[in-house]
Amino acid sequence: MTPLPPLVDVVIVGGGIVGITTAYYLLSNPNSPHPTQVTLIEPVDVAHAASGRAMGMIGRDWQESSTRQLAQLSWQCYEELAAKSGGRDAWDWMESEALGVEVVSGAQLSRYRSLPKGNSREQVSIGHSTGKCTTWGRAGLAMCESSRHPFLRREPLACRLTHNSTPAKFCQFVHAECTKLGLRTVFGRPTAFDHQTSLTVSLNDGTAEELPFTRLLLSAGPWTTVVAKQLGLPCPLIGNLPGHSIHIAPSPGWSDDLVGKSIFAGITDETEDSMDAIAWGGGERRGGQSEHGCTSSVELVSRQEGYVYVAGENRTPTTARNGIPDPQAVNGALDVDLVGRLCRSAAKLSPLLDIRKGAKLVHSQVCYRPTRPGGTPVLSKLGGSSSIYIAAGHGPW
Repeated sequence: MTPLPPLVDVVIVGGGIVGITTAYYLLSNPNSPHPTQVTLIEPVDVAHAASGRAMGMIGRDWQESSTRQLAQLSWQCYEELAAKSGGRDAWDWMESEALGVEVVSGAQLSRYRSLPKGNSREQVSIGHSTGKCTTWGRAGLAMCESSRHPFLRREPLACRLTHNSTPAKFCQFVHAECTKLGLRTVFGRPTAFDHQTSLTVSLNDGTAEELPFTRLLLSAGPWTTVVAKQLGLPCPLIGNLPGHSIHIAPSPGWSDDLVGKSIFAGITDETEDSMDAIAWGGGERRGGQSEHGCTSSVELVSRQEGYVYVAGENRTPTTARNGIPDPQAVNGALDVDLVGRLCRSAAKLSPLLDIRKGAKLVHSQVCYRPTRPGGTPVLSKLGGSSSIYIAAGHGPW
């Protein structure tokens, strides 16, 4: 009798997009020489952190040379999975485009991505009458005419194809597919391992479990270094970049043509003394004063669910000055002053996103994104081990 090939026990630490998709390709690979059993360890919930709170835009060729090949492979995997699983219905997958916008001349676009520019500028003058909406250039951005926006500039882009998805939906979908393929998900935290053959996990219900493994993957995003230290393992430094984002339900008149499009806007960071932080859902004071101003480089995407996702506020929250909080405490790091800055930026881009004029702030959140020097993630064996791997440091871009 031919002996059965040995079972490969893979344990993955981290239930974000890296850990979940790794599990998917391990479990769905028909050419694997060994049967594979995968266990996922997650301390809170699937896609609880940045993986479920991101913008969801995937660019095919925006990356630097060091990560371009990896990004193009990622693009290909997304397209294949979308075609196979009905991505448009399952996780809002759609072909889209990115638009660069200047609100008031000379404003700076996102400092995290220099968008390719076209050969000309288009300046649009907005009248002083109220109540009438106009379409802004080929972008189809519905702008209510308002004296608050006497001039707007649009920076035309070279044709850059992008895709957009709703990240939380995508991660939940892939996790469900993995579960059908036999993935076991354990909610808890790894606390120790024995001779690199088993991992002790402290479960959220107060019990403990020992998980044998032949391969161990650390993919806990910005907490990867914390996990490695807990286990006594050497690990490259994985940094973190805090980021706030909000969901705004726009006033009636928002253009359906914008659904799925990614908008990168440069907005002057001027103060507006007439605006009180409390009016923007804020209210906390810094140094005895309300913090005015806005997020100067803001990023938006209009979702199919009817809200506009607004991000780009990357200041460190005053609620978490001592570094990255525990995964279960991330929501407590929400800084209402930074939420207010995003609200003011959205209002500058369109009165239809102004929460003082009928738009509604329906959700606000904060997350911590993993970072690495030069933006290059770590994908390798850990130290001299033949059985422990790391996949972390995949930043926003």
